[in-house]
Amino acid sequence: MKKIFLLMAISFLVSSNAPSAITIFDDSKAAEASGLFDHSFPFGKTPVIDGVLKADEWADAASAFIDVEEGWRVKVFYKRHASNLYFAFSDLKNKGRERYPEIMIDAKGDRGASWGGDDWWLHISYNDCEGKGRYNVWNCTPAKPGWKANNFPLPDPGTVEAEVSYEKLGITPGVSKMIGLAFNVTDTRSDYDYWPASARLADPSSWAAVKLSD
Repeated sequence: MKKIFLLMAISFLVSSNAPSAITIFDDSKAAEASGLFDHSFPFGKTPVIDGVLKADEWADAASAFIDVEEGWRVKVFYKRHASNLYFAFSDLKNKGRERYPEIMIDAKGDRGASWGGDDWWLHISYNDCEGKGRYNVWNCTPAKPGWKANNFPLPDPGTVEAEVSYEKLGITPGVSKMIGLAFNVTDTRSDYDYWPASARLADPSSWAAVKLSD
């Protein structure tokens, strides 16, 4: 079975138009089940947070997909540098509709079943919203200390880039080895789609375990 998954993953990577340094699996569930999906933050160059997804800025990032519906797939990229984590979301707009990205981080990597003081919710839309130990905290302002992102309104296809400092999250470079991580794209009313696909906002234990070391 592992050999079948490996051949499928290699076939997709060879045929993909994505930058060769970005590892993308067409079926994240199959890749995770086979042990091929490497949950880690690669160390990369510092991108400009301007909402323009340049290949030379994100070719050194890891990536994921969030399928909103048939024909609408949001691409997510993530990496780290000396003192920050970096994220990018592409294709957040589709046929006049838009989804707003959320980043959930379990800074200690303990992945508890309920939210603790080390769990963060970062929401990006027309303003920035955040919660520490809580989610859906609509204390939204144009900017927040310790992290930044470009905001809506966005030109098509809808790209958001974000930078989050280790200091904000309480992460110590070289000491913190693992964090919990999940992404959500939402309309803030009724629709929520996640990576990993099995992730749930209220349950940090359902988020991915991601290495901060190479």
